[in-house]
Amino acid sequence: MKIITTHKNTDFDALSSVIAGTLLYPGAMGVIPKMVNKNVEQFLSTHKTAFNIVLPDEVEHNVIATLVVVDTNSWKRLDRMEKLRDREELVIHIWDHHDQQGDIEASWQCIKPTGAGVTLLLRELQRRNISLSPLESTALLIGLYEDTGSLGYPSTTAEDAQAAGYLLANGADLNVAAFFLNPPYEEAHKDILFKLLESTEKFSHRKIRVAVNILSLDQKVPMLATIDNVRATQTKTLNAKVQGTRHKVQGSTHPKRATPAP
Repeated sequence: MKIITTHKNTDFDALSSVIAGTLLYPGAMGVIPKMVNKNVEQFLSTHKTAFNIVLPDEVEHNVIATLVVVDTNSWKRLDRMEKLRDREELVIHIWDHHDQQGDIEASWQCIKPTGAGVTLLLRELQRRNISLSPLESTALLIGLYEDTGSLGYPSTTAEDAQAAGYLLANGADLNVAAFFLNPPYEEAHKDILFKLLESTEKFSHRKIRVAVNILSLDQKVPMLATIDNVRATQTKTLNAKVQGTRHKVQGSTHPKRATPAP
């Protein structure tokens, strides 16, 4: 059995990468973590049955022969996959566009700096001439647009733009994409966003403008990625990531590293 899985607090790039993975690996099952971002939850509530996707507790770990990990390369970020960690015979493939050093020892990997992780899988889908339905194209485009700010973030590459064109040519619906790319955010999110905008420290480093925030919260606030998405549309600073209960917001770059597709 082959499964495709991704990180907890699943964003749309991670979801779209799982969907793309199920197309690249015939017969593979997509496994989506229980905790996902709000727009991912909304999308799956109406479209889950259109894809080969299950939850982690629906998987029989003892029959898994191949594990494909997308958009991360860290065991601790996976949901209920601990039983697989010490399986010596397990075949592991990684598709990731981040530069963080992970602890998953892969049999094969594709790690390359692109604006969105799904772009890497789309390149291989195109190479193999695998056809996409309009719904599949739309789901993949939402993930690509979310991680590239609709191709507007500095981390966006020419390959991301080419992949977007390919999805639009295959019937991706921009109206549907816009709906899931702009989810409503709650009062707690708005308060945090305003505090971040008010207290941003800006400076230049090697002719690059950088904005940094450190904000301590008294309690856990779910779906913090919503704040990141809204903030990114209102500022011209580097794409920010809000993490943990003590939040440091900063830009990121990725070194070039990749291996040929299997």
